[in-house]
Amino acid sequence: MGHALRVALGARGDLDTRATGMDERAGGAEGPRVGGRTLRLARLLGMDTPLPVLDFPDEAARWVPGLFDPDPRTLGSVVSTLPANRPDEIDSLVRLVENPASPYALPGAVALDRHDCIHVLLGRGLLGPDEAFVVGYTMGAASSSIDGELLETFKLIAKRLYPRHYRMSEADLFVFDLGYQAGARSAVRIDSLPLEQQLDVPIGTLREQAGVDVATLRALYAAERALFPGSPASARLPGVGVVDSAA
Repeated sequence: MGHALRVALGARGDLDTRATGMDERAGGAEGPRVGGRTLRLARLLGMDTPLPVLDFPDEAARWVPGLFDPDPRTLGSVVSTLPANRPDEIDSLVRLVENPASPYALPGAVALDRHDCIHVLLGRGLLGPDEAFVVGYTMGAASSSIDGELLETFKLIAKRLYPRHYRMSEADLFVFDLGYQAGARSAVRIDSLPLEQQLDVPIGTLREQAGVDVATLRALYAAERALFPGSPASARLPGVGVVDSAA
């Protein structure tokens, strides 16, 4: 799959280092490779950024599903509030690697309606870091089918080739790694669950079925908040020890 994806993109010149504005030096530890980033680097990425302004310009930017425990809300009751894109509004390159119907789809790729459901189970909104965590978690759950080359190829595409609205920054890629590591620790491949057919099931029940551990998510989100204090997406995440209930 990794080779096929490279061939498809190479035919367009998308992976040519000249086309991406990269050279051999940019392909080292501080180039597109972000696996194994240290906490020191994460702190550097969060430095000199303005304090978050939580006055988002549109409904999609403001949408957050919450991360409650217990959570008796049905999945459908929350998904119905999501100001989602239509499938035909998603960029073609994004669909190439993230849509399971694509011959070049990466392991963990899911259809848009299932992707929206995973947003809810993970308690993430629709801002850049939110998308990065959700995609990372979904791919991490399928990590047994992903080798290092394929993972780094996706990161290169997401950072350099995605249209600006979808492109992942260095900070987003760090959050992607957090999600990937969390998904890889799960015993359940969340991408294989037909969540879009279980809209009448309580979210807490679905989290148990999907192997989503709320305590682990809270710990990761607390770390993300500390590392990226200037990120509006990170600032609105719950922290460790915060006991919420949707009841």
